[in-house]
Amino acid sequence: MQFRSLVAALALATAALAVPVDIVSTPQCGGKQWTGPTTCLKTDYVCFEFNDYYSECIHKTQVASWSVGKPVKNE
Repeated sequence: MQFRSLVAALALATAALAVPVDIVSTPQCGGKQWTGPTTCLKTDYVCFEFNDYYSECIHKTQVASWSVGKPVKNE
């Protein structure tokens, strides 16, 4: 009986920790030697190049607030 209770508790805990895909996806979208995705999955987010080695998905309303970097043009 205790084993079944433990299994049920673990299953419930695992389900409670499930996270939507867009939250766990990396915000990084580019940079030298980056091999992951180069587009942003979230609506209204753009890939923003902070330097040659790191680009990150940021909300399009935040682009103007950065004095360094530029939006990445995906072709």
